[in-house]
Amino acid sequence: MSQENAQLKQRIQELVSVSFQELNGLSRFLHENPETAFNERKASEKLCALMEEKGFSVEKGIGGLETAFKAASRHGTGSPVFAFIAEYDALPEIGHACGHNLIAAMSAGAAVAVDKVLEEAGLNGTVVLMGTPAEEKGGGKVTLVEAGSFDGIDCALMVHPSAQTKVEDRTLASTRLVLKYSGKSAHAAASPWNGANALEAVIQTFNQVNAWRCQLRDFARINGIITSGGTVVNIIPEYAEASFGIRAADREYLEELVEKVRRCANNAASSMGVSVDIARMGRGYDAIMNNPVLCDLMAANFSQAGEEVVPRREDAGLASTDMGNVTQCLPSAHCYVKIRSGIEQHTVEFAQACVGPDAEKALAAGAKAMGMTALDLFSDPSLLTEVRAAFKRGKSPDGR
Repeated sequence: MSQENAQLKQRIQELVSVSFQELNGLSRFLHENPETAFNERKASEKLCALMEEKGFSVEKGIGGLETAFKAASRHGTGSPVFAFIAEYDALPEIGHACGHNLIAAMSAGAAVAVDKVLEEAGLNGTVVLMGTPAEEKGGGKVTLVEAGSFDGIDCALMVHPSAQTKVEDRTLASTRLVLKYSGKSAHAAASPWNGANALEAVIQTFNQVNAWRCQLRDFARINGIITSGGTVVNIIPEYAEASFGIRAADREYLEELVEKVRRCANNAASSMGVSVDIARMGRGYDAIMNNPVLCDLMAANFSQAGEEVVPRREDAGLASTDMGNVTQCLPSAHCYVKIRSGIEQHTVEFAQACVGPDAEKALAAGAKAMGMTALDLFSDPSLLTEVRAAFKRGKSPDGR
């Protein structure tokens, strides 16, 4: 690292520290005002107001999503373009049990600090804070990728709170099917033979899906619930509905599993003499493809920010995120910062941990590490070349 780059990185850390109370206030506001997917109006307004105050040009409602936004600040030629990703939706009932309040504050803090350093150092580039709603349900990033909102961005980065600080990530591709069965009602005691049992078709679908489980590849998951199954026990159900979440290690196998569930549903409907309507809820989430160059930079910068970086455990459970879709379309990384050991996301305990001293330490470290990583790329064009080459290798079937 050159002396000049070291000084600029020190400046990033200073700026995050100076603005920390403002960032922590933003995090606490989001935590105290949890909003679920696509309803994050207070969060979006708060973030947009902050970025406008800091001199960013803010475009609201991007990609046709009311609570999505893009805040950008251009310097010199405007190239390269680096985006920090903000998430801010909460979970029903338990609020910010995935720490999106911290994600938004970390990314905003990093964007503001880098923007100031580019101005002070006379460096070229564009800093972006991308506001992405509905990670928990609906996949705002999926919509934004498909709408072209990420076009022109060279790199993207976000940090998620966790029980450990790590830069490696692995997730499952996922999608959801809603199955609606229509049959014929009849008196369940007096004339059941006149009915066509939609609920039984749902049950038979589950039975067939369960029969597949012993033949699924590693990391494949098919989970379903019955969302409608009749009204009273003495009427043959004429309508029933189920929802299935389907996950796989990659997009190709995910599509195979979708077809398996479709066949199970159609076969079950046919056997019970009912019809079934199968609706897919969008493309779904792609598996994460973290950029190794960005990960190496993040690991070094986390260490500089005082965090101990640990490798990802091979036996760690796998979830899904729409950040996977971003990593598949441009060089990106989805990393983690420790708030407290031994806690799990999507729990009351995790929500409670996302405010307070541990959360504040994570907020500062995440913002500093992301900011310094972006600065590495703005300062050294050869790094961006390496990042792009690594992305190309990741997308190539033969890894070249």
